[in-house]
Amino acid sequence: FIPGLQNRMRAVIAKIALFCLGLCLAVGKSAAVTPPSKGVETPAGFGKFLARQNRIYLSNFRIPQERGKGPVLARAAQQKIILPVILAAYSDRPGVIQPGTFTEKLFLSYPTGTMSEYYAEISSGGFTLEGEVFGWFATPRTQAQYNSGGPLGQTASFPESPEGFVVDAVTAADSQVDFSRFDNDGPDGEPDSGDDDGFVDALIVVHPGGDAANGDSDNFWSHTSRLDSYIVETNDPAAGGGFIKIDQYSLVPELVGDGSFEMAAEIGVFCHEFGHQLGLLDLYD
Repeated sequence: FIPGLQNRMRAVIAKIALFCLGLCLAVGKSAAVTPPSKGVETPAGFGKFLARQNRIYLSNFRIPQERGKGPVLARAAQQKIILPVILAAYSDRPGVIQPGTFTEKLFLSYPTGTMSEYYAEISSGGFTLEGEVFGWFATPRTQAQYNSGGPLGQTASFPESPEGFVVDAVTAADSQVDFSRFDNDGPDGEPDSGDDDGFVDALIVVHPGGDAANGDSDNFWSHTSRLDSYIVETNDPAAGGGFIKIDQYSLVPELVGDGSFEMAAEIGVFCHEFGHQLGLLDLYD
């Protein structure tokens, strides 16, 4: 333990929360998860979905008693996260954006700024976000099957659901990704060293096409959630025993807007959804 570090991390969290709150209030329109674009109607059950998701986000911020671990950013030792991003295709729709484009746009260098630069700026340099992009990986079901329960999965039945898509994406990637490298929430700052909780700290899954929030009504609405009863146990051994597991995730689009143009999605939706994995709420009024 480093004296004063926990207080400094609390200050980092506060800056991120205040900045995101400002963005939320600036939107003005009632919304949840990723806010809808102008003219896009929210699906049935949207308000209830918002309330449920905010409870999940709060659980990300509070200390989950069942694991004896705190939320990602509340660990005094964890001032850096290495974020895995999985690109997963539908069986009838491949991805069109090269993985290297997402690597540059999210983590390296891009004219309009990167996701890493965003979090460095709003934390005043107190939090470092790095990441790796993997894929594209094939999933076994069609776009229509995964989205048969609506853009939020409100009437879906697993595995034809958003959770089913994430599980299939992780399963497809498992043989090529060492997920133990992304479990680093213990006090020593070393991934998979035996003091971590055995769960991947954060995960983003990218699906083909655009965002239902932007008018791609036959696709997912970007969101962050937990797999809960569908938690994936990977084939990567955990230093503390058993195998590395995946629970929380963010699901975001490959393409900007409604997917009409073959242009990679902007970093805003990635930053927004990843913030929920840190415990930040949707606070649109």
